[in-house]
Amino acid sequence: MIIDVKGTKGAGQAHEAETRQRYELKEVRPSKMPLAFGALILGIAAYLKSAMPSWGRLPEQDEPPFRPEEAEEPRLKLIETGMRADPLEQGDAPEEAEPHRIGSGTPFDNRLTEPTFLMVDSVPPPSVQPFAAKADVSHLATFQGALLVANDNVAPTRAGSPDASTGGSGSRGSAPWDHPSSDDREHDDTPKHSNPLPKPADDDPKTPETPANRAPRTSGPVYLRDVAGCAAVLIALSDLLANVSDPDGDALSIRNLKVSSGAITWTANGWLYDVSGLGPVTVTYEITDGKATVVQHAYFSVIRNAIVGTDGDDMLIGTACADDIQGRGGNDIIDARAGDDLIDGGAGDDHIMGGAGDDIIHGGAGNDIIFGGAGNDQISGGAGDDRLFGDDGNDTVFGDDGDDQIHGGNGNDALFGGAGNDIVNGDAGDDRIEGNAGHDVLHGGDGNDVVSGGDGNDRVEGGKGADLLLDGAGRDTVSGGEGDDHVVVALDGDRDVYDGGVGTDTLDLSLTGSGVDVDLAEGSANGCEIGDNEITGFEVVQGGAGDDTIAGSRGNETLSGGAGNDTITDGGGQDIVSGGAGNDIIRAAADSDDDVFDGGSGCDTLDYSSSQSGVTVDLTQGLASGCDIGNDTISGFETVVGGSGDDHFIVGQQPVVMEGGDGNDLFEFAPPPPVNACAPILHEIVDFKAGDRIRMSKYDLFEKVFDKLEDQFESIYGDKVAEDDARIRFSHERSESIDRTVIEADLNRDGIYETSIHIDGHRAIVIVEHA
Repeated sequence: MIIDVKGTKGAGQAHEAETRQRYELKEVRPSKMPLAFGALILGIAAYLKSAMPSWGRLPEQDEPPFRPEEAEEPRLKLIETGMRADPLEQGDAPEEAEPHRIGSGTPFDNRLTEPTFLMVDSVPPPSVQPFAAKADVSHLATFQGALLVANDNVAPTRAGSPDASTGGSGSRGSAPWDHPSSDDREHDDTPKHSNPLPKPADDDPKTPETPANRAPRTSGPVYLRDVAGCAAVLIALSDLLANVSDPDGDALSIRNLKVSSGAITWTANGWLYDVSGLGPVTVTYEITDGKATVVQHAYFSVIRNAIVGTDGDDMLIGTACADDIQGRGGNDIIDARAGDDLIDGGAGDDHIMGGAGDDIIHGGAGNDIIFGGAGNDQISGGAGDDRLFGDDGNDTVFGDDGDDQIHGGNGNDALFGGAGNDIVNGDAGDDRIEGNAGHDVLHGGDGNDVVSGGDGNDRVEGGKGADLLLDGAGRDTVSGGEGDDHVVVALDGDRDVYDGGVGTDTLDLSLTGSGVDVDLAEGSANGCEIGDNEITGFEVVQGGAGDDTIAGSRGNETLSGGAGNDTITDGGGQDIVSGGAGNDIIRAAADSDDDVFDGGSGCDTLDYSSSQSGVTVDLTQGLASGCDIGNDTISGFETVVGGSGDDHFIVGQQPVVMEGGDGNDLFEFAPPPPVNACAPILHEIVDFKAGDRIRMSKYDLFEKVFDKLEDQFESIYGDKVAEDDARIRFSHERSESIDRTVIEADLNRDGIYETSIHIDGHRAIVIVEHA
């Protein structure tokens, strides 16, 4: 507030006295009302001065004296003075007082006359808290204004308060009217001044404390515009700071910026994002004012370019980015080019080229020609007789309805013919091919393929490689081709033709459960579940869960009975025979080849009855040898049958049933280890007869003979046929009308007869010591 008072002076002393008398006080005691009113006006001026600091100057700069006529327009506008003054004569003007700063008032002169109040139009003052002014305002002479450095836009606050802060260089500062919100300051009834008045006696004021820094504030994540295809994405600093503010007005910067997919690099104009694929992208970064840091997120998505045709014959060309192309009706030509494209040809005979990239292509209705191009493509021909080419990459191709031609191309492809009579070629790679319904021609090509004919009379070819072939329902022709192929026979009851081809091929009948009859030499595989089938070129046969009969040929074969009570004959060649689960019978051919026989689980029988010469079966070593059988490896058998020659059986700690057959057979029992047996070991000889012997340790036991046979035994064993005092004993038993001779022996001389031999019939046993 500026009060401009102009003095007046009359022409003579009388006029001067008359003027002076006009302003003389009428009361004896002067009123204190003007003094109180002046104190109130000066107090309000001082408070407004502190609440709204002006742009100050540095203390060391020279400041010219304040002149009211050079100041800005006052906030109060004079409406009517209520006074009239005569003009002054020349030379009568009073001397001009020394100018002073606003706010540096001095005590009032007690000679003031009663004032005349002026009508003013005032700007509404800011909200202030009431205070009581003292009558004595002499201390206002020591009031000092705030010294503010240029560009210091922070509103002054009380020193040491929690809201004290400093402005940052290069950032937006707070205006003089910007004050902390009610949430940022304590609530009390004490008036708060921007610059507390120092005491008059304080000659050494303390420096105000530096206010604490406040962290940047975020109002939520940032959502950036989506990006179409592989367009370049430049993210500016202002984009990332869109929802961030700093309460102190400090300059903000970004660091540790990361993206959930793709790559991002810093450039002079911002961050350049390199697209790596479609989908949502999350940008995570930190915002700091140099001291405090907050974490912020920004989101956007990478989407496809949209290219839409018409119902006519369109020619649509894509971009190098990921496109969404819709041909709609008509015979369209679509070249999607590079990128992971989504293509829909729509109705009509369309010609579609996917180009490089992992494309998804729908041909739609019509006779379409589709090339997937490089990349792992998904192709669907739709209805119609389509020609579909996967090309390079691991492609998935569906022929759908119609008589389609499908080529997988290079790569490990999945090809499905669908309904109709389809021709499917896997080409190079390990492909999966399904003909589905219809009379299909399926060719695996190079690689280890899985080919399934499905319903219909199909032709299934494996080609090169170790292929897995399944014929499916219908009268099928299956050819393994080159490589070690595996052919699974379907339970369709139809007459099929199976050819293993070149390599070691497997005929798999494991799906059967009622038993099959397989003869590799005759080239047949029959059964009520599989029908009457022709087979050739197989070296491995796997039986099913039923009681199977399997016969090998003259080649080197592997025969497995599987579950069930199977009967397996190896045939010629070096064979590997496994009975599997069940009580199996394995008949060894008299082929003089070295075979491997494994009875598997169950009570299994190894039959050497086809041998005309003697065989030696050593169950303790797992070997069987003879001129007719060669040197075989045996295991897992509980019953052994000899041939028509003089056979030699050697048994150990495992119980076994032996049938010597024709010839003078020797049954030798190896002594157990020198420890007590946990349980008796029971052996059985079902056809012990005259001429057979039982050898236990150094003793031979044989049936006593008389008359003309006695001379024969004497020539073999001598004339000293008598019982010995060795720990061998025998007895006779009768059970269920069956006579048995029981021989017991304590071979390790521990006082326990651990070896027991049962011989059918009532026998008289002679024990002699052998050489």
